[in-house]
Amino acid sequence: MAIHPNSSWLKSLILVVFLFFSPFINAHVLLPQKGYLNLAPDGAYLVISIPISSFTEINHNDASSVWSEVDLNKHLNEVQKKLNSCLQFKSSGQVISPNLAMVYMSKVDDANDSSSNQLTVMMKFALTEDPMLSIRSTSADFHLSVTCFGQAHFEKQFEIFVLTQKELKRTLLLTPENPEAYIFPSNAQILWSFFRFGLKHIFQGIDHILFLIALLISRQGLKHWVIVLSSFTLAHALTFALTSLGYVSFDKEWIEVAIALTIVLLSSLQALKRGLPLVYETALVFAFGLAHGLGFANALNQSQLNSDALLLPILGFNFGIEFGQLIIALLLVLLLNLANQYPRMKSKVIEWIHYSIIFLGVFWIYQRLLPFEHFSQ
Repeated sequence: MAIHPNSSWLKSLILVVFLFFSPFINAHVLLPQKGYLNLAPDGAYLVISIPISSFTEINHNDASSVWSEVDLNKHLNEVQKKLNSCLQFKSSGQVISPNLAMVYMSKVDDANDSSSNQLTVMMKFALTEDPMLSIRSTSADFHLSVTCFGQAHFEKQFEIFVLTQKELKRTLLLTPENPEAYIFPSNAQILWSFFRFGLKHIFQGIDHILFLIALLISRQGLKHWVIVLSSFTLAHALTFALTSLGYVSFDKEWIEVAIALTIVLLSSLQALKRGLPLVYETALVFAFGLAHGLGFANALNQSQLNSDALLLPILGFNFGIEFGQLIIALLLVLLLNLANQYPRMKSKVIEWIHYSIIFLGVFWIYQRLLPFEHFSQ
């Protein structure tokens, strides 16, 4: 049942009830795309701020990302249906239907009227058993899924703080790529989740794939590939682990520029046929791998990690990266073996691949430097 309070006393009354269960929340100042999930003996309570731009299909005549109380009143039933589908709590794989306790316009501190670009939503998910008993017995299998993402790039992420018995337990980071998360995952679930995340990242990171292609296609041979790939793997695993554990900090924008530069330098050496002795090439690849490891750490956003459980996510993500690299290397072996039947054409194709990678790398350097004010001016 949806309640849309128009009177301030009713808002205050319902807020008091929710604040009893989630004492760290002040819903009036709930930040955009932030939320609290409190597990209590009688159910799970969710308070979350949702961007108005996630409801663009409802208000067809107004593409604005700001609504007023009038807009919310007009579309309240449609908003309720949308929220019931995009905010889901699962217990042992079963979707728990929510009770929508309240939805209202989030207060904007500098606004003179009731208009806002965020909705505050309060829900209760009734559970058949005390979730605290499941947690203590390590049999908890709870998921939270949020798909109410907005249109702007800064509205593509939700940060949910999980509370039990008035104590902050962990933080969930939900994105369009990973909209669902275990609330209390087992060690195996953590490893598998971050393994998939690492594998997905390597195949979505075209710059890392092109670096591997440039590294491997010119000089073939099992010994050469094992040595340079081991050097690259050791280097990026080192900086990835040190950064994820908090021992190294860096400016992520400059790291992205450095990664593009490694692609240009490596492909330029290969295109100019400036072959280095294996020991020097291994050292150069190791240096380049250090930059790529920092890039991998940037992908593994720190808010996904609990301070008391860093090792498993780091291992899982790194294993996913390494497995993805192995798949890419095996695919290259198959393609190069097929190309060996046409040696002249193969040589020309490899040359053009290097020039294409150089062009893309230079473009990425320019593109990634643009946000820097001193460069754009």
